[in-house]
Amino acid sequence: MQAIASAEPAPFNDYALSRDAAYCELPAACIFLDIKSDRYLLICGQQADWFRQVRGAASGHEISAEARKFAGILASKGILVPGRGDGKPIAPFRKCPPTGSVLEPPSAARRNATLPGMFRLLQSLAYCAALQRRPHIAACLAAVGRWKGQMEGRRPAPPERVAELARQFHAASPLFFSAQDACLFRSLLLLRYLTLRGAAPDLVFGVRLSPFLAHCWIQYRGIVLNDHLESAASFTPILAV
Repeated sequence: MQAIASAEPAPFNDYALSRDAAYCELPAACIFLDIKSDRYLLICGQQADWFRQVRGAASGHEISAEARKFAGILASKGILVPGRGDGKPIAPFRKCPPTGSVLEPPSAARRNATLPGMFRLLQSLAYCAALQRRPHIAACLAAVGRWKGQMEGRRPAPPERVAELARQFHAASPLFFSAQDACLFRSLLLLRYLTLRGAAPDLVFGVRLSPFLAHCWIQYRGIVLNDHLESAASFTPILAV
């Protein structure tokens, strides 16, 4: 993660949020995810105030000369784009907080591995192998979009069914990988497993400060499928797909 440094002024125009960026607001800061560059950017204090002025300018609010310059800095970093046609409205990402987890209580997550579940898990490992070697966020999001796109037109799976499938995944997965594997790979693997079995949950990215930490998990409606509720709820969502 980097903090924004000073840069040369840029002329002010209407700006939009890049389609390759997302951001969330915390009480003392704004955090951006630059999808193309696989990096997070943090602004706080005066810079966060300038950014909020840029956001408010779209509604006709006044904007200071310093905020105009800062808009150009964010545009040079690919976070904002001039004009409104090539971007999306400048608005923080919001998602309802999770309300439960399939891992709680621990006894609820215990299942025996099944042959169909192991077969789908092996298929998922094959799909995710290339993403594991080069886990760029943009490539991962594109893959998730394809997998979930294959579910279009199907009736949404009941939450109870999705939770049971996730528990079957957890029963079989220790045979193939460790819980210490990166959260992104584990989440992609579970998501692919679930789409192969008729469910389309969300891949959620979240951040927190003190110290900065980024995390991701799989969530179906309000239920976290591969993390504990307390852990997931400690992060502010910045993107979901």
